[in-house]
Amino acid sequence: MALSDIINKINADAESEIRKILEKAEAEASSIISEGKEEAEKISRRMLESGSGKAVKVRETVIAMAKLQNKKEILAVKQGIMDAVYEEVKRRIAAFGDKEYGDIAERIIASTREEKIDVIAGENERKRLNTRFIAGIKAGLKKRGSGVKVSLGAEKADLKDGFILRSGRIQIDCSHENLVRSLREETIDEVAAILFG
Repeated sequence: MALSDIINKINADAESEIRKILEKAEAEASSIISEGKEEAEKISRRMLESGSGKAVKVRETVIAMAKLQNKKEILAVKQGIMDAVYEEVKRRIAAFGDKEYGDIAERIIASTREEKIDVIAGENERKRLNTRFIAGIKAGLKKRGSGVKVSLGAEKADLKDGFILRSGRIQIDCSHENLVRSLREETIDEVAAILFG
């Protein structure tokens, strides 16, 4: 399953939840604005009763503050939804089968310009990233016409999930956290447009 398919699936699953959250946020915003208007009207009446001409400014300030608070709350809800989407992507990457996971590693390796790369497994990847897994990557790279020589590093990467690609002094962090961070940087505008239109 491609990353774009995962994002589309996550988006489809999240749309009803997003609608609920946005409806709730809008209801809360309306409540805040109503309360702000009521408070402004109370203050306005008191100011008018005392003969002060500042009532209108105070009312406008209270309403403006209520609207600003509403925008902050909606933004926080949207940020929470975006965080949940990318956490789900990270969870799904961890659940990939060997074939899907190998495809990701193969694409990353093929995108490098290195001639020789060691794959160093993270703590949770030691069982998966074995010689059979590396052989699958080599076969895929050969089909792509890539001459990269890939081998399994003997040491363990200081990562929980994912792996490090090392070529001499160059290292590429392919931890799940870093893969999702890179994906987020590349897709955040597109995902936000899909989720929040």
